[in-house]
Amino acid sequence: MGADAVLGMGMLIWLCRWPHAGLYARALSSDPLFIFAAILLLYLGLSVNWSDGATWQDHAQVWLRIAYVIVFVSSLAVALQNPDFLRQVCRFVTVAALISALLCLAWFAHNGGDLGRLTGLLRYENPGRAGRLFCAALPFIGIYWSLETDRWRRLAPFAGIAVLSAIIATDTRSAWLGACLGVSALLFAYIQKSGARHVIHLGCAIALLAAAVLFAIQELPRTDWLFPRGDSFRLSIWSAYLQDVLNGPLWFGWGQATDHWVVVGDEQFRGAHNLYLSVLGQAGLPGLFLFVTILVWSSVRVLRNLNNPAARLGWSLLVIGASVFLFSGDRIIDKVNLIWYVVWVPLAIALALSLEATPLLSRPAPSPERR
Repeated sequence: MGADAVLGMGMLIWLCRWPHAGLYARALSSDPLFIFAAILLLYLGLSVNWSDGATWQDHAQVWLRIAYVIVFVSSLAVALQNPDFLRQVCRFVTVAALISALLCLAWFAHNGGDLGRLTGLLRYENPGRAGRLFCAALPFIGIYWSLETDRWRRLAPFAGIAVLSAIIATDTRSAWLGACLGVSALLFAYIQKSGARHVIHLGCAIALLAAAVLFAIQELPRTDWLFPRGDSFRLSIWSAYLQDVLNGPLWFGWGQATDHWVVVGDEQFRGAHNLYLSVLGQAGLPGLFLFVTILVWSSVRVLRNLNNPAARLGWSLLVIGASVFLFSGDRIIDKVNLIWYVVWVPLAIALALSLEATPLLSRPAPSPERR
């Protein structure tokens, strides 16, 4: 969190020094989507007050992260007004993903991983976290390949192959699902730029994928390769967590700083392993309503602008998040991890699209007269 705070302060200073910063600040603060997101963040911050056993460190950590999220989203929305910024960001993520995937694959080849599954490095030394985070890199790689024109473009195919190999090696089904749907959403965004038709095409692709999985389960003699760990207790965890929510504070939840454990048989599991259920448990019905509204609102904005590369990126990230969070997820306000890629980046893109259409920002403000 110390490094996050330093980075956030740097972003804030940069944002304040951006040309016409006041105009951008007023445009963002008057955007209804930004207001909804701010209400959600502030509500989650206040929920620490009714979290069991919350300390002053919990309050400080949550509010510091809230400030960082607001600064990050605002900075990214403003920076995207520079036409070349998206390409630069996608190049950075592509290079970082390529290096990370190669290191993880090399380490996996050396030690065999955790139970034969590839794990990430450092904080992501877990097959699930690593696989889902690699998913978020795929749309950046695809967008970079379409935007770049010089020799750097050759990195994209190598990065895509390395990242896909890493995702497969994690043996994480939610990561496989997120990769399939995210790449499909990006491809269809290039083929069909009409929002309504795009959703229909993507829906048909999802239906075909579901039909193929059901056929494999029912017809193939062996399907242990498809679900080697069964449902990983997911159904039991969801059922137990939902029952606890219904028997507890359904309206306002347990609070953002509460760690809720569920008991399934002889096992204990932290959280719901489903972000939507987690939000319901931590923030109650108002929190879940605000969160889903922000996701849907951001989706509508980017779907209306699929001719814009940034909108294609935002949409594919939202699709990855919507699918992956069915099987994982703990908190909306968290350290820098997957949720920053698939929730806060698309939100910033949706806000940036609105900024582009703001009349006051469509032309530069007059420079002050020199005396």
